[in-house]
Amino acid sequence: MIAAEGLLLGVPAAALGHLGAMLLVPGPTPWWQWAVSGAVALVPSLALAASVDDASLLTRRQDLGGRSRSRWRWVVEVAVVALAGVATWRLLGRGARGDDAAATGIDLLAAATPVLLALAACVLTLRLYPLPLAALTRVLRGRPTLTPFLGAARALRDPAGGLVPTLAVVLGTAVALISAVLLSTVSQGAQVAAWQDNGAPVRLNGPVLTDELRASLEDIPGVGAVGGVADSGATQDLVVDGERTAVRVWVAEPQVEQVYAASPLIEGPPPAFWSEDGTPGVVTLRSADEAAPGSAGEVAVSGLGQVEVLGHLDEVPGVLVTGAGVLVDGDRWVAAGETLPRVSTTLIGLEEGADPEVVAQAVTDLVGSGGVVTTVSTRLDTFTEAPVTVGLRQLFVGATLVSALLTVLAVVVVQLMGSVARTRLLATLRTLGLAPGQTRALTAWELAPLLATSLVVGSVLGLAVPWVLLRGLDLTGLTGGTAQPALHLDPPLLAAVLGAVVLTVLTAVTTSAWLPGRTNLAQALRVGEDR
Repeated sequence: MIAAEGLLLGVPAAALGHLGAMLLVPGPTPWWQWAVSGAVALVPSLALAASVDDASLLTRRQDLGGRSRSRWRWVVEVAVVALAGVATWRLLGRGARGDDAAATGIDLLAAATPVLLALAACVLTLRLYPLPLAALTRVLRGRPTLTPFLGAARALRDPAGGLVPTLAVVLGTAVALISAVLLSTVSQGAQVAAWQDNGAPVRLNGPVLTDELRASLEDIPGVGAVGGVADSGATQDLVVDGERTAVRVWVAEPQVEQVYAASPLIEGPPPAFWSEDGTPGVVTLRSADEAAPGSAGEVAVSGLGQVEVLGHLDEVPGVLVTGAGVLVDGDRWVAAGETLPRVSTTLIGLEEGADPEVVAQAVTDLVGSGGVVTTVSTRLDTFTEAPVTVGLRQLFVGATLVSALLTVLAVVVVQLMGSVARTRLLATLRTLGLAPGQTRALTAWELAPLLATSLVVGSVLGLAVPWVLLRGLDLTGLTGGTAQPALHLDPPLLAAVLGAVVLTVLTAVTTSAWLPGRTNLAQALRVGEDR
């Protein structure tokens, strides 16, 4: 009978889910997808049938035995935690192994790791939360108020939840925080990529930066500095401890220091690079850092002499570098007897408070059709309006809302499943003088310890999973940059999302506590007498 009830619940739900997926993601539907949906439809029936036996009608205290009654429980739990650890280890080591996640079409490792981490977190929560709860029960035992002690004792002796509400709250909290963290990380990564690609609030490509053009650009209201970075056009030898490597020399004009300093989110050369004293400083570009590692001794660049390697950049902000090279200061390059190369990519820094769009329009009016003017804001607008970005934002918001709804439903449904024993107890206590308000508080106390623990674990999981995914997945396709975005936490957004999750959990607890308060005392007592 229970198996048939599970089929009546599972088959229509799986069919509706499959049809909904077909409507959301149009395309061919292979036969094996229906087979997967059929297998999912059988899960409720099998789970319900396996959970029912003659001993399930007996009431046992859960806090008297230190060991689990199921000899296989420890095996399953250890296996889940071990699988989560192995999956995380494999995902974190993907970069070193050179795995191509996109080659298989579906990245099973990246998809399974968050789920396994969530299951492992639930296992640890169910195993560890009775310890502080038992201590709380001992503290409340000596107090005159009944409700806190009885609620904590019932939560310890006869847990109202178990795996289902724990998993619901852990996953709901984790999904909401993962969505917020990944969305803020991708958005911040897109901003960093836009600034790195443009190199300045306004960039001009095309005309050679002559003295006349520089003077005209500097006369535009709002312009703070005008400079550029150019290829010297020659291949020089990078000599490291006697070993020679051919590299291209890129020369940065002195004005670029002011441009980079006035531009946020740009990773430029260190301040020592622009120093006019001591040994000239250089920055390695692209793969040149392999020839001149940090432990290198004497380093020299032909044409410049002895140099000091101050750092490494994969990309020069605002300039396309195609191979191994070194970046040198224009003043030091000229002092060594060389000439400044012709600059065709002009970086324009702005004064504080200047409008980039107004300055860009003025630059366009100045050069006419002879150059291409780009701004960071236009690149960010293009990113924001891209279908991938819009779909990603909608996906994260939808996942958060659905997880919140499922969290409330899971907690309430589990409470309803255990309502018979709770109704008998509350009817007896009400007859002895327990107030309706105390009845609701008692039910809330039964749920609060487990849900509060699950909320904390879900929060930690929601911050840990993005950290793991960023080290195993390539998100540059979402940001438009060439470098993997760094994990970015937006405190206001996280506070808002976490507040919404807490409100969702409180709603579930309040709803579950409100239902027992409507118990019909006479009917519950008569049922008890009939038995």
